[in-house]
Amino acid sequence: MGHEPVTGRLEYLRALTRNRPGKPAANENHYCETIAFLAEHAYPAAHLSRASRLAMRNGTTGAGELLANGLITEDAYYRTLADHAGRKFIAPEDIAEILKGDPQPVGEALSSATAWCRLTDGTVHPVAAPSPDAPVITQNLIARRGGKDMRIALTVPSVLRRAAIARLRDTLGEEAGFRLANEMPAASAKHGASAWHGFALAVMLLVAATGLFVAPATAVVTIHVLVSLFFLANIALRLAATFGFRRECPTPLARFENAERPVYSVVVALYREASVAHDLVASLKSLNWPRLKLEIKLVCEEDDRRTLAELENQKLDNRFEIVRVPRLGPRTKPKALNYALPLCSGAFVTLFDAEDRPHPDQIEEAWQTFRRSQSRIAALQAPLVIANPRRNWIAGLFHIEYAAQFRGLLPFLTRLGLPVPLGGTSTHFRGIMAV
Repeated sequence: MGHEPVTGRLEYLRALTRNRPGKPAANENHYCETIAFLAEHAYPAAHLSRASRLAMRNGTTGAGELLANGLITEDAYYRTLADHAGRKFIAPEDIAEILKGDPQPVGEALSSATAWCRLTDGTVHPVAAPSPDAPVITQNLIARRGGKDMRIALTVPSVLRRAAIARLRDTLGEEAGFRLANEMPAASAKHGASAWHGFALAVMLLVAATGLFVAPATAVVTIHVLVSLFFLANIALRLAATFGFRRECPTPLARFENAERPVYSVVVALYREASVAHDLVASLKSLNWPRLKLEIKLVCEEDDRRTLAELENQKLDNRFEIVRVPRLGPRTKPKALNYALPLCSGAFVTLFDAEDRPHPDQIEEAWQTFRRSQSRIAALQAPLVIANPRRNWIAGLFHIEYAAQFRGLLPFLTRLGLPVPLGGTSTHFRGIMAV
């Protein structure tokens, strides 16, 4: 049974208990340290107990579980924390501008928990927004209760994160679109074909034209034979995969404690996909992974208003973040994914398309495969299956093609140690954020 976030009700309950003669003993119910103080502010004990149990089970914090499971709003938690610690709380609507500080690397800027801000009344004030798992919450704020310290105010972390992303917008867009071309020009298609490509193409065209002019019949037969050999090689490869087919039984999923599971990042690029947004979000919500250890980035072009509006109308919880890609450089899926990757914090990253409906256990199976392989495997390709193969004969042919590709050819290439073409969706990567 779910619970609605507590916002205004919190103030009402606090008012009812303000005149009670005594206070409960400090953390007598053994709540997680990051949320125990909420008991003194009349927060429901059932929510605190549930969050504390989840924190112990998942190796996380009670504050993070409260927020991830929608048991408290970000505003309510940090407002109460500020009141408990004798700090000033600055609401997001009271912040007019986050002032720019010294230049920082992208990673540090996105994770920064402090900033100077200009308020709507014109004053400038330092603010802090520690993440729910930050030691400063228990060591500096909760432990030092008493008195008033207005030098540094508290606010919600999402405010500083949005401000950091807005400040780094052009930098992230420039790197997403042009970093490969600047650092590895030979691997980029920005400049088109190289001189060697042009020279080789010119030689082939010259030879073909000369042959057609000097000996047309021989030239036509030669071209026909070469093209036929190319297609024959493709057919031979698929026939070899067919005769070398091995039925592989799925490895049963082992049982692990949630505390062992890492943070997993899911990145989905969408463009003009408003019609499938609802089904996509519902499918992503069904993924079996601890809520606090799953982050889902929905990546859209900033001018794709219909898709953005449809996503904003969905009931997105704290796992989701809508990423708006600026109109800088090429408008392609790789550029959109490159823009979102620095915003990910997962030890593993997977890519989905908007029309994908991943199996709820796909992330679990991928992680366990990575875990068994230690560091031998850097990427995994999950098989794609057509959802409606009986709809018509075209869908049936797609079903056969996908089955041959993902159940036959790719495993065959893997066994031979040959390069494997990745699908670009349902693809999982290890340690990509460390590259």
